[in-house]
Amino acid sequence: MERIMKSWRLLLALSLSAGMPLAAQGTPGRYDVRLTEADGRLLVSEELAKGNNGLVKLALQPQGQAFQVLNGRITLAATAESSGLVCPVRISGVPIITGNRLSLKEADVTTEGMVCNGTLTVLKPKAIEALLAHPWDLADRLARASTEPALPGPRLPVSGCLTASQLTLSAVQPRGNTLVVTIAVGSRAAAEPCP
Repeated sequence: MERIMKSWRLLLALSLSAGMPLAAQGTPGRYDVRLTEADGRLLVSEELAKGNNGLVKLALQPQGQAFQVLNGRITLAATAESSGLVCPVRISGVPIITGNRLSLKEADVTTEGMVCNGTLTVLKPKAIEALLAHPWDLADRLARASTEPALPGPRLPVSGCLTASQLTLSAVQPRGNTLVVTIAVGSRAAAEPCP
């Protein structure tokens, strides 16, 4: 028993001398994160802003209903641009986790107006491809939020800094007008620095 206590004291002393309390590694466990419409809009906009070199470029519209959770689906109000033609589009899909990021399956795109509808018939697969090329990196955003108090958006209820590699998205479920994502928080290796 004395040997265990000495080992624990040594670990605590090393942790504190490195300027990183044990709590700074986050508390392993499973947590639910609720994404509001504002959180979802920030998350999707951030990924779409990275752009792509495809035929269609997407950007969320700036109004409050750009990201909505309705009837178990996510609906995005966006602008699709291709070869100088700009069309308002609505993209709807079922939220899924793919590659530890959020995305949509069964995605559908609609628009208004004869010109946009005619163009969309040809470009619809490319618009969906443009969206799916930028899955939403919630793990990265949560990790950044753990060290940046002013960063808007959701946070995990754990103390200290986190790295994206500690966070695993394990489930996603629409509830009312929010999206609930279950996150498994793993331990951070002592050698892995926190940003």
